[in-house]
Amino acid sequence: MSHDDFAARQGPWVPAGAVPVHVQPPTNGMAIAALVTGVMGLAVIPIVLGHLSLRDIRRRGQAGTGLAVTGLVLGYATLLGYLVLAAVVVGAIYVGVSAP
Repeated sequence: MSHDDFAARQGPWVPAGAVPVHVQPPTNGMAIAALVTGVMGLAVIPIVLGHLSLRDIRRRGQAGTGLAVTGLVLGYATLLGYLVLAAVVVGAIYVGVSAP
């Protein structure tokens, strides 16, 4: 094994005494907004923001995928809950109106 092979496996050259720093990409703002609006119980807004933020995260290499997905899950769960609630209310009205 030559010195060049060893150096290639060790990664980029770092000067003696330097501390390697891992720079984390910025978190996508729409992903944060998707999570916040999902926690607030809004249905459509976190769904839209979650999908838009996932697209931006892939394009720009940003962080926040977990936040966006969590906002999407909360948004879809809230939307499903609202639809079930609406079906129950409509059913109760129908039963109430059609009762003798």
